[in-house]
Amino acid sequence: MGNYVEGGNGFTAWGVSIRTPATRKNADGLDIDSLTNASVINSDIEAGDDGIAIKTNSGNISNVTVAHTRLHGTHGLSVGGIDKNTVSNILFQNNYVYGNDLNGTPSTDANGINVKTGPCALTVSQLSYVNPAWSM
Repeated sequence: MGNYVEGGNGFTAWGVSIRTPATRKNADGLDIDSLTNASVINSDIEAGDDGIAIKTNSGNISNVTVAHTRLHGTHGLSVGGIDKNTVSNILFQNNYVYGNDLNGTPSTDANGINVKTGPCALTVSQLSYVNPAWSM
């Protein structure tokens, strides 16, 4: 498991480096769960699961910005996965997703953008991906 923050108002990760190989299962880089007003800026993440996961385990999540961040060998920039609550006002801007980790090992499920929904009660609104780039 990577780094996890849940609940509250306000969270900033600036210039964070996370290193977990692409072969490590269930190892999200950074989980941002059920909070308001969060930012991940100028960071560099290598992980075996979601690079950054926006989740709603215990409540709604809103006003999140992820910008100028590089992901290596991950499942990408992910939103959702829990079948309840609301995800709103999420901005992914100028992020780069590489399909391989820093050792050249490919991701087990390379996605640049990953919105996890299904026949459920999860509501997703105002979700923007601006200037994304990836090499898979």
